[in-house]
Formats: sequence, C-alpha cells, structure tokens
Amino acid sequence: MTQSESPPWNRPTKVGVAIAAVLFVLVVLWRFQSLISPLIIAIIMAYLLNPIIVLVDDRTALSRNGATNLVFSLLVVGIIAAVIALGVALYNQAVSLIEQIPSFIETMPARIEEIWRSLSSQL
Repeated sequence: MTQSESPPWNRPTKVGVAIAAVLFVLVVLWRFQSLISPLIIAIIMAYLLNPIIVLVDDRTALSRNGATNLVFSLLVVGIIAAVIALGVALYNQAVSLIEQIPSFIETMPARIEEIWRSLSSQL
C-alpha cells in the first residue's frame, strides 16, 4: 500500500459515517426549516420563468438582467391586479350577503318550522 492510498473502510465505519451524515443533514434541515419553503418557491419560480426570460432576451435588445427585471415586474403587476380583482369580488359578495340578511331573518321562522315538521314526521 502506498502513502496516497487510504485503507478500505470496514462495515462498522461505513455505517457510522452514514448515520453521522444523516444526522448532520437532519440537524441542518431542522435548523434552517424557515428557509426551505422560500428556497423551494424561488427554485420553482426560476425554473418556470427562465423560458420566458430567455425568449425576451433573444427577441429584444434587453440584456438578461433587463429581461429578468421586466418579467418579474410584469409578474408583480399581475399578482397585484389579481389581488385587487379578488378584493373587489370579495367586497361585492359581502355587500350582497349584507343586503340579503334581512330576507334571511324574515324567512327563518318558516324554514325552521318546515325543518321541524320534516324531522318530527320521520320520527
């Protein structure tokens, strides 16, 4: 055996190193768990938006940084528009519900009586 070669690992050494590596990975994941979901979201966004960025980069005079800024700016504008549209729809639904509450209150005794009769006839 020459000096540059290391001796082969026996089975207990391999098992010990594997257990230590798994424990190390688990501790790192536990310690940085708050960073994992934003990191995964960022990776997915980069993967999904890269073809659009390449398309803008190839078809315009913008650099890759400019194309990236343009695509992300449009994404932010789209998200803001979706939130505003959702807010308007939610507001309209709330107004409609508030307008219908008096009629619900007026018809409530009749509905309760109908349900009561239906239940009592089944018993």
